[in-house]
Formats: sequence, structure tokens, C-alpha cells
Amino acid sequence: MANKKALIIGFLVLLVVAVGAYFVVGHRSPDPLPSIPQADPSPMTEVAGSPIPSPVISPSPLSEQDIKAPSSKRMQQSFENVKSRYGADLQAMFSQDGRVTQLRGRVRPDLKGKTGFSTKDPGHAKKLATELIQSARDALGITGRSPVGDPLVQTGDISAQVYFRQLYEGLVVQPHGTITVNLGPSGELIQLDSDYLPGVRVTNWASISPDQALAAVPKFDDEDSESGGKSTGRILGGSLIVWAVPGTEARKAYEYYSSGRQVIVDAQTGKVISTRDRRMQ
Repeated sequence: MANKKALIIGFLVLLVVAVGAYFVVGHRSPDPLPSIPQADPSPMTEVAGSPIPSPVISPSPLSEQDIKAPSSKRMQQSFENVKSRYGADLQAMFSQDGRVTQLRGRVRPDLKGKTGFSTKDPGHAKKLATELIQSARDALGITGRSPVGDPLVQTGDISAQVYFRQLYEGLVVQPHGTITVNLGPSGELIQLDSDYLPGVRVTNWASISPDQALAAVPKFDDEDSESGGKSTGRILGGSLIVWAVPGTEARKAYEYYSSGRQVIVDAQTGKVISTRDRRMQ
């Protein structure tokens, strides 16, 4: 009888141990998986009426010297360097603040056939004109904040014209800000004209889209040469520019052409700020 009780007690002890092991080992919670970073589910909040920043093109940080207009001393040194390179007999016109606004050279028959230049070669004309602008940068008052962009070249039989446009934050400045270089048959400088605007500061943001600005552009009725009646021309354009007129605040604006009229619409207010008839009279 005693042996039977001992067996029963031993069996119960083994049973208790087995059940305890089952709960401790068999039902142990698995190791947690590493957490995966989750994207913020909350949507971006758009504040009504907040401006849309315009892209800023700045290939490298600008030094204080680049931002400021060149001093009168630097302008004079630059002009002297230009004369020593392109001819001491260059005639110049200056603005009230000392910037060169015009340079006049002359045709050089003595250079004929010696320079390898052709007025019909746009690449060569662009290279010579770009070198001139770089040499005359300070004399022209050009700053790093508002440089000139890649030029447009017009070739001809006896001369080539190269047009540089002033930029601000990567946008073309209008209606001023053009530098024109006229090169002679041997690549000599015939004339340079500049209405570059120093100190351009834009006072608005482009907070409306070109489609929104388009609604403000007037449509003009012109005479149809075929029917003799009236017709409404198409509206073209929509490029974002900087509209800078001396004595006024520079504004980011959209440029359109409506039946040959240039229409400028403020990129923040949506109001027309300039209309000019560009049709050939």
C-alpha cells in the first residue's frame, strides 16, 4: 500500500513539472520583430494664401564682393583692361553711377584674314563676345547676384550680333537688362550697348500659376486681312520673368502675347502691370 502511494505521489510530481515546463517553454512569447520606420501618416498642411516659393538658381555661394555692385575703382580698372585688350581708341558712354553703357570700336581692315573669324560662325561669335563680357564685367556693373545668361547669336554676311540677357534667381529680367555685342568681319568690337540694371530686388512671390494669371490677359480684336472682319488672336506665352523698371519695385510676373501685344501680369496679385504693342507698324 505504501508503495502504491509512493508511485501516485511520484506521478503527480512529474505531472506538475511537465505542466509547468509547458507553460514556461511551450507558450513563451516570441521575440519581437525589429520595428520598421513608418512614414508620418498626417498629410502636409497647406496654409491658404501662402506663397509658392520660386526656384532659386545659385550654382555657388556668393561672396560679399559678388553681391555688391563693383566700386568705381574696380569699374575704372575693368574699363582700362578692356581698352588695352580691344583697342585704346574705344569710345565709351557711362551712366551716372559710372557704369559703361556703350562702347564703340571700328572695323579693322588690318585684321582681315588674320583672325580666322567668320561672321557666319555662331560658336566663334559667342566665344569672343563672352570673353569680352567677362573682361568688362566690372565696367558694366554686373554682379554675381544678377549675372547674364547664355547668349543668343545672330549671324550675318558682314557682322554678328550677340545678345546677353540679365538674370535674377535664374529668371530673365525685362524690359531692361540686355547687353548687345556687335562684332565686325574680323571679330573686332564694333559696338556694345548695355542697359543692365544693377541692384535688382524682387518684392513679391510667384503665388499664382500661369493658368490663373492668364485669366487677366485681355483679348484684342484685330482686322482679318482675308475677310475684312474682326478676329480675336491667340494668347501665347506664360513664362515667369522679373519685370524691373528703373524707379519702381521689381516684380516676378508672367509674360504673354495677345494679338501681338506684350502683356505682363503680376505673379502674386494677378493684375496686369504692363501692356505694350509689339506689332510691326
